[in-house]
Amino acid sequence: MVSITDPVTLVSLSIVVTSALIAMKIILDLASPTVRSRYSRAVEYIFVVGIVLGIVFPWIEQVGLIAAATTAVLLLVSSVYYNILRGSVTLFSLLHVPWRPREVVKEWFVYFAVATGVIGIVSTTVSIGIPFFLPVSFGFFIPLSFDALAVLATLLDFTIYIPPYEIVNSIIFRFTSEKYDMTKGETFDLEDIDFRSIVKATIYTPLDVRDSLEQLAREGMATKYSPTLLGRVRYRINPYGIRFLETSSKELSIRISSEKKDLEERIRYLQQRTAKPEELEARVLRRALVELGVLTKNIQRMRQRYGPLLEETWENQMNKRIGEVTQIVQASSTKSKT
Repeated sequence: MVSITDPVTLVSLSIVVTSALIAMKIILDLASPTVRSRYSRAVEYIFVVGIVLGIVFPWIEQVGLIAAATTAVLLLVSSVYYNILRGSVTLFSLLHVPWRPREVVKEWFVYFAVATGVIGIVSTTVSIGIPFFLPVSFGFFIPLSFDALAVLATLLDFTIYIPPYEIVNSIIFRFTSEKYDMTKGETFDLEDIDFRSIVKATIYTPLDVRDSLEQLAREGMATKYSPTLLGRVRYRINPYGIRFLETSSKELSIRISSEKKDLEERIRYLQQRTAKPEELEARVLRRALVELGVLTKNIQRMRQRYGPLLEETWENQMNKRIGEVTQIVQASSTKSKT
């Protein structure tokens, strides 16, 4: 048995207590009604299984290491599917794999992180705490392996980017409005060969379009056909889907108008403030230059974020106004230095 008066033992005991408190906090948070409604399977099954395995694996280390290696392989397969196979559906006509939206893949990594995290915390507690009471010792491979897998699964979860679907839906609506007569409310088809044209000159990808259409299909606002003659997947948007895309487009246009108004007011204020630059102090001129740079970056971000939904005329006018004010401020700043 381990002596509790030893400094190393005290440090180990503090680790055990800290791990137990963290485990309790995680369990309480993930068992809350809000989280439970989203990850019910994790709360109902993964926690129980994780706690049991976390207690058992330190006693049968070889089995635990095999389980850790199997989990690592599953993580690798999930990562390969998301990063390679998902994209290949729209790249290679001969390769067709079942499609899983990125939200589903993201949830896979959440479950991996929860399961391995619980096993890691419980096995750490068992490996450090049991020797205080029984004349046994455990290796560190089980806690270390599952703690590392929990960190890896969490990082993989963070790497999955969920695009703003309201913007993607609006871009889809703009594309279809130019191609179809939307006033009739009839159904229309979109194939994967159209996806690249839909997101042309935007930061979004054909995969973002497909995930957005998959959402419509899950909600009953579109029907998926796969494969088709020209493409590998086709979505038939019904009248409900058309109204949904139109509503998304209208709501987004209100947001864009609000952002544009805010930028217009800021440049208007700078124009008024710098109307007589010779009367301004040097520090005020420097602040004005910084603010003008921020405005330019904000407009660039809007162009990247909204793509064709942002009018080029408004963008050019704003850049022209910013350029005019910048020239005035820079000239005044140069005079003040001389």
